[in-house]
Amino acid sequence: MPVHSPSPTAIIPAQDVVSFYFGLAQSRLNHPGSTDCPLLVDAGSNKSYNFANIKRMSTAIARGLKHRGFINEQGKHQNPDFDIDGVAIVFSPTDICMSAIHYGTLMAGGTFAAMDSTMGAMSLGNRLIYLNSSAAFVTAELLPTLLSACNLAGVSINKSRIFITQGDIPGYTSLVELIEENRDLPAVLPILSMTEERLARKIALIVYTSGTTGNSKGVMLTHRNIVATQMLVGGYTAHNSQVQNIAASKLPQQKVLSALPPWHIYGISVLFYQPLATGSCIVQLPQFGLAPYLAAIEKFNIKRLCATPGILYNLIHSSTRSKDGTVKIGSEPGRNFNVDSVETIVCGGASVPPVRLSQFVAFFGGASVVIGYGATETCSIIAGSTWGEPEPGATGILYPNTCAIVIDKHGNETDGYGELCISGPQVMLGYIGQNIKPPFVNGFYRVGDYARVAANGCVFLRGRIVDIVHTEQGLVSPTDIENMASEHPAVKDCAAVGTKPKGATARVLLFIVLAPDVASLADINDWIRIRAKLDIECREIQDIPKSSGGKILRNLLR
Repeated sequence: MPVHSPSPTAIIPAQDVVSFYFGLAQSRLNHPGSTDCPLLVDAGSNKSYNFANIKRMSTAIARGLKHRGFINEQGKHQNPDFDIDGVAIVFSPTDICMSAIHYGTLMAGGTFAAMDSTMGAMSLGNRLIYLNSSAAFVTAELLPTLLSACNLAGVSINKSRIFITQGDIPGYTSLVELIEENRDLPAVLPILSMTEERLARKIALIVYTSGTTGNSKGVMLTHRNIVATQMLVGGYTAHNSQVQNIAASKLPQQKVLSALPPWHIYGISVLFYQPLATGSCIVQLPQFGLAPYLAAIEKFNIKRLCATPGILYNLIHSSTRSKDGTVKIGSEPGRNFNVDSVETIVCGGASVPPVRLSQFVAFFGGASVVIGYGATETCSIIAGSTWGEPEPGATGILYPNTCAIVIDKHGNETDGYGELCISGPQVMLGYIGQNIKPPFVNGFYRVGDYARVAANGCVFLRGRIVDIVHTEQGLVSPTDIENMASEHPAVKDCAAVGTKPKGATARVLLFIVLAPDVASLADINDWIRIRAKLDIECREIQDIPKSSGGKILRNLLR
């Protein structure tokens, strides 16, 4: 039988993304004593935007897009299952101006899609074939790559709708010029007239998966998906309780540090939605660097980190916490950074061994760690700890309005471990233009993770289905092996995969990055075999290949 979330039911407002988040931000400002504080700060330049800035810029961008014919027949995707009238892509390193571009695109009736700024022309061109973009926001440095990608894909974006976000290119309109020249055009209001049915079909975001198990896919997320996500995570109570809103408005504004890119769903949620929903100030680094990250914590008195396991691994392995509680890079004398302000760490994007969580807590002097579990296809949320304390060993509890089943290899429901399948208002509509049938079974999205769901909604996760190793001793989860191996003090990092030589049964191969001053693998190999009761082969490696979100790229290790 399906397992339903034990958490309170959330009522999802029939609103578009702009109306919903602008409404949350405005309602907070309407409380006595509230001020329009900066919501976004660039950690390097100190440039900042408050809600008034974001709203003004978004409106001007929407006016400019509409005025230049952004929504036209050429940009429409003719499919009865979803609604896309025009796609605006952003091809740029992380910049806090992307928030206004995102809201302005939606306000104009379009769909927003951020591209990884490290992509080459061929990879970008492969995406442009399906996106059918009718506007682009790009840096001067990356414009040649964009134009080359358009040429390779056989697509054309009108020059009047290519905007330069950084730098200056003769003949092209800069983002600053677009905003300035559209202050006085007729107002463009958020999409207030959409029915609930259309909100469930109207695509607001196209976000690409990390591609750790195959080709990256463009996930189509609707206005309803995004609004529902805020309500399910905990916004229902805050949105409907005036008492909580007033109390929150009187608390000191919390500073949150992010080095997450806005072409991943986690980074999108933090940079675009969190500041307007909570009033927190997001201090954004264009990219992660150890010294700038530690300096930003100290400079801005950061209370919360939104990070991936990769960022946190880098911190604990490349810097040292001194007896006085400060942190320095490496072990040599140098500048010490004060990180005592950090109270909470929100970690997402990949699984984390329990021993590493303990190290993160110790590094930040007892800060609490919050682990989220989700997928791009579920708007980043499946289970968490917002509404209750998960059982020991559980990844989290199903979020409100979420229902789960687990199926075995024959497609039958099981109470044990199998493939996790999810149903809820946060689940995607499908993939853009890939000619891939969305992986649904009886209305449930097949997540592809090997898991068990208890009757109380707790989700116990053991990794990806495709990674499970079929050994003579039974099914073995690489995640379980990695968690075990991480407890050995000589293991700095590790990754397990299954290998099946011709004519032999499957075995587990464990790649290990040795801790400093460790000479060989000999002791580790014997230790892990005894602990796991498996014939495991260990191999030394200099670095574990991982995605930018921290997920192990097992296909490369295989």
